[in-house]
Amino acid sequence: LAACGLLACVRTRATVNAKHPPIVFVPVNLRPLFPSNSMLNFVGTLKVIIPEGTPMTVEAYVKEVKAQLTAQANAESLQPTVSFTSLLSKNPILKWLPLGLKMLFSKVGRAFAKETKQTLIVSNVGKIDLPPEALAHLRDWNFTLNANRRTPQNLALVSYGSTLSVVWSRHIVEKDVDVEFYRIMRELGLDFTVNSNYREVGHAL
Repeated sequence: LAACGLLACVRTRATVNAKHPPIVFVPVNLRPLFPSNSMLNFVGTLKVIIPEGTPMTVEAYVKEVKAQLTAQANAESLQPTVSFTSLLSKNPILKWLPLGLKMLFSKVGRAFAKETKQTLIVSNVGKIDLPPEALAHLRDWNFTLNANRRTPQNLALVSYGSTLSVVWSRHIVEKDVDVEFYRIMRELGLDFTVNSNYREVGHAL
């Protein structure tokens, strides 16, 4: 799905920076590789870069994304991320710094990154285990990633029962990427239902 989402962005040229190759960020839970009872937010980010000249086909993008994620999703590759995260959590100054100041410093840091580096962020919460009696009363379950002008398209995934929920969030009015993504899904023969809160362009602002 990360490959298909990125391919949809590239095919429609939406959120693709001509100065940078197509890039998808995939957050990953670090606990399976580095067990910890103290880290509240123990997440790293894998970055997949599509090389120039890669054919704009599902097969080519899936192959590239799978190869890069497999190469990065191991303890050796993620150790630097863990070390940096641990340093931040144990630093007494940063640990007790008020949340408002942490957010301010974060915004200042992002301000220096004037150009969008990632085309898309794809986050998968995984499968939510619920008892059958609870699933019987569940109509829908989803979560949404924040979108902004630097990353105007994001994709969030969560599974429950036999259902996979896919949520596009966007900071732009145009729905070309959404449409292209679901067109790719249909080409792959997948059965799905689309629910949208999209408003017509004339009433969207």
